[in-house]
Amino acid sequence: MQVITQKQLVEMLYGMVGAKMATVITETEPSDHRKNAIDKSGAVNPYYKRTLKTQRNNVTLGFHYDEGVLRRLAKEGKDAEAFTAGTSWHEPVKNAGRMTPLCEHKTHKGEYYLRVMLNDTLSTDYRTTDGDPIDAAELAPFMPPKNGYHNQGLDKPLIITTYKVSGIRALTVNGTDYIVAQ
Repeated sequence: MQVITQKQLVEMLYGMVGAKMATVITETEPSDHRKNAIDKSGAVNPYYKRTLKTQRNNVTLGFHYDEGVLRRLAKEGKDAEAFTAGTSWHEPVKNAGRMTPLCEHKTHKGEYYLRVMLNDTLSTDYRTTDGDPIDAAELAPFMPPKNGYHNQGLDKPLIITTYKVSGIRALTVNGTDYIVAQ
């Protein structure tokens, strides 16, 4: 196990090229939850702006989104025209013209994120900013519906997600466990 800084994490990720399997542990304030202080019935969210989410996911780093969608379409026996490419708030970071696992916010230059293809969610836990556990069912009414990735044309969509570097707590890649110091 190695303890690294956020800066060292960015440097390490910038040096990675090619697709790699990894496990990432993140701790974030769920942005979808922050936007909803009141649910559709008018109930007030008792945890509004006081929620932390810890998640452990198996992911693929350094993948090509469009190529991945097109490969899945072919595997499902579908035509490439079923995929309608959209726009994004981020852009991939390349090293010598090759894709890295990093992306950068288009309008907030220097704000880096780990861009991954989600393979499996291993665990998700919620707690208050004071550390008290929260049952996910209590938060569900305040969460908006998930993106369905309808533009891909896939039966089993390729799920892309990003994690702000400051929210990454640990990363396991190439057989090494990294703990990110805060």
